[in-house]
Amino acid sequence: MIRKAIKDTFDNNGNLIDPHTAVGETVKLKLEETLRDHPTIILSTANPYKFPKTVFESITQEENNKNELDIQEDLEKLSKFRCPKPLTGLKEKELRHNLNCNQNEMKDMVSRILKNDSSSL
Repeated sequence: MIRKAIKDTFDNNGNLIDPHTAVGETVKLKLEETLRDHPTIILSTANPYKFPKTVFESITQEENNKNELDIQEDLEKLSKFRCPKPLTGLKEKELRHNLNCNQNEMKDMVSRILKNDSSSL
C-alpha cells in the first residue's frame, strides 16, 4: 500500500512523497468517504530523498541495486526535483560509522559502543 501511494501520487500529480507521508495518504484515501465533507491536510515531515531506494523503486516498479546515494541521483533525474543540498554532499563526506550487526547481536553492540570499547568493534 505504501509503495502504491508513492507511485500513484507521483503518477497523478508529479509530487514525490516519502514512505511516512505515503502512510498518511493511504489512511486519507481509506477514510475519503467518511471525510468527504471535511477538508483534509496531510503534513509531510520527511524528505523522499532520505528514502531514495524505496521511492525510486515504488515509482519505476524496478529494483535498483545501486547504493542509496547513487539512487538519489537517479530519483532526481526521474522526478526533476532537486535533492536537498545537505543530502547531495553526503557522497563526499568521510564515512564515520561502519558498524553492522545482526538483530541478536544488537544488545551487545550497543553495550560496547556505550562503553566506548572500540577495540572490540
